[in-house]
Amino acid sequence: MQRMKALLMTEGISLYFLDLDIDGYYDSANRVILINQNLSELDALKSIYHELGHGVLHDDLEALYKLTIPRSKMEYEADCFMLDQLLIDYMEVNDLSPQQVNPIYFIESSDLDFKYERNVKDLLCQHILDDFAIIYA
Repeated sequence: MQRMKALLMTEGISLYFLDLDIDGYYDSANRVILINQNLSELDALKSIYHELGHGVLHDDLEALYKLTIPRSKMEYEADCFMLDQLLIDYMEVNDLSPQQVNPIYFIESSDLDFKYERNVKDLLCQHILDDFAIIYA
């Protein structure tokens, strides 16, 4: 949660918990994330990271969000952002390197859909490559 709060602060995005009919919403005009206060802590974190992904990746693309194809792509990108942030949290909390992460166990323990398995494996490979680049830079 500390890392998530730091990301929000760095991006200048405020976070509010309200009684909503949806899991979450990002308001780009006001740089505010609204999260359903009735979600579990894990589901709230997933929604926060997803909405934060919109703020980080799509803040200036609000007009495109109303179109089906760009919206679908932006939702996918926000999901990938959420997965990466959850993965980073998971590695930090469990003191694991990317090579030590079991993707299936991560997906199960994060209560994620198994449709994300390929994305998680790709993110882990990217983290391994990033670590390799740092070591040999």
